[in-house]
Amino acid sequence: MENLNQKTDLQIFIEKFQPSKFKELKNSVEVRSVNDVERASNKATELIKSLKLGLVVVRDASAASRGAFEVKEVAK
Repeated sequence: MENLNQKTDLQIFIEKFQPSKFKELKNSVEVRSVNDVERASNKATELIKSLKLGLVVVRDASAASRGAFEVKEVAK
């Protein structure tokens, strides 16, 4: 039986990255209200690598135009 108190990689990411605004999606989180999307997504990527989380940063023009980027779970 899985430990119900165990945090997911997305929960750990949110705690450590501390975005001011985000929206939880099914297997991802959209980080919103970002002034410098490139800098923030690079910082998110570095955090994910340093914590060895099963996540990936996804950037696209549509999200960037809204000042957002997505952090998705990697299929295991």
